[in-house]
Amino acid sequence: MSFNTLSKTADPHRWINLAAKSPSGGNSQPWNIVVEKNEGCFIFTLSISAEYAEKPSVMDLDGSASVVALGTFAFSLQVAAAQDGYILTETNYLNSDSYWDCSVYLRFTPGQSHSLIGPTWLIKRRTHREKLSNERIKSETIDCFRDIAESQSLRFQYFPHPPTSLLKNLYPLEEYRWQNRKFLDSLLSEISFSKTKNPQERKIWVSDLSITPVQKFFLYLVHRFSMLRLFFKLGAAKPVSSDNFYPLIANSGGLIFLSVIQNNFQNIFQFGQALQQIWLLAESQNIGVQPFSQSLVYYNSKKHPLNEEIQQFEKNRFELNAVQISQLHSIDLNHFTLGLRVGYFSD
Repeated sequence: MSFNTLSKTADPHRWINLAAKSPSGGNSQPWNIVVEKNEGCFIFTLSISAEYAEKPSVMDLDGSASVVALGTFAFSLQVAAAQDGYILTETNYLNSDSYWDCSVYLRFTPGQSHSLIGPTWLIKRRTHREKLSNERIKSETIDCFRDIAESQSLRFQYFPHPPTSLLKNLYPLEEYRWQNRKFLDSLLSEISFSKTKNPQERKIWVSDLSITPVQKFFLYLVHRFSMLRLFFKLGAAKPVSSDNFYPLIANSGGLIFLSVIQNNFQNIFQFGQALQQIWLLAESQNIGVQPFSQSLVYYNSKKHPLNEEIQQFEKNRFELNAVQISQLHSIDLNHFTLGLRVGYFSD
């Protein structure tokens, strides 16, 4: 698809509204946007909002996931701007000691853009938690995804049939996400327990989770009565976390892992740009995508203040899981990493 007509009514606020549909952890939408016009160009400055930074998610203790969200937003801006005949011509990173204080400067100038992705896909993009086809993703599509990742200095791996050793070492992180009080509170805050699905609600509808009706009811009770959360720590987490883990992988075309080469603002921002480009391209080719975030449990377990609260035997177990994943599958969880469950839509 090619956009080469400069619109006389180019509206950066429309671009922002479209880009606001970009993925962000827990649909937090943590971005702060400043836009100005200068000599026919539009200049955007993106940063993490101070309001979100005061109370970040336990899955985003140092702001890394928010930086990814800035990257997904930036790529969506490119897609939306192209429709009005504007292209991204300059990117400057304003670094700081903390990701919360970093920002990125984007300059859009009139120009011709060639893209396989139109703004319609920004609206259509969603997280696919339903059953997907077991068919292996076509090699040319995987190669395209890999090229996108590597162009942004990322590592890319695709497991059409994830080995047992990989799942065995990822699962304890998923189980811990349901056992730990802070992770569980964060998880429950992202779930909607309404009777019907509301497309406007920025939450996961409970019926979309791959768990039994009894487990959904128990989850509702735990959501309503916080004292019941103790049962998850005492063992109730295992059946729920297991049913929300293994069936999803079995009903898919495999797992993709994206990892940064360096844990810095620029590379994590590029991670977000690549993530959104891959996601939109996947949607356009009838492929569903669902983030698989066990790696972020490990990544944030090493951050303050959560690190001080985790018992030593749990830390040792996580380290063993991470070492085995690194040795057996060349995935370094000490670098920002995210899994993606992918698969063609089932008929």
